[in-house]
Amino acid sequence: MTKKQDQVPEDRLELYRRAIATRQELELKGGLKLPHTSSNGTMFSSLTKDGRLGLRLSEEDREAFSKEYDAVQFKNYGANIKEHLEVPEELFQQPEELGRWLIRALEYVNTLPAKKK
Repeated sequence: MTKKQDQVPEDRLELYRRAIATRQELELKGGLKLPHTSSNGTMFSSLTKDGRLGLRLSEEDREAFSKEYDAVQFKNYGANIKEHLEVPEELFQQPEELGRWLIRALEYVNTLPAKKK
């Protein structure tokens, strides 16, 4: 059983679920401990246990996202996560718009080689 302190905050998880539900191509994976989205074995979004959301975007999309939302590099466990930016609060509160960015992230990871099993 997952300990409560190992789980992401329920309110943040609910916001993440709402954004994912806006697009049929998206599926929440990972349960309560590591909620994320992935395709071909590559994560393109993940929610940390302290409720921060990171998106993996192409270089072009990272530039646009940073400019629009003044976004910062996504960090998890103190490390910068390559190609990921942190979703700011204002976007987290907009499920439709966040859903569009999740699709951009999905499209990007689908251009990458699939992970071998």
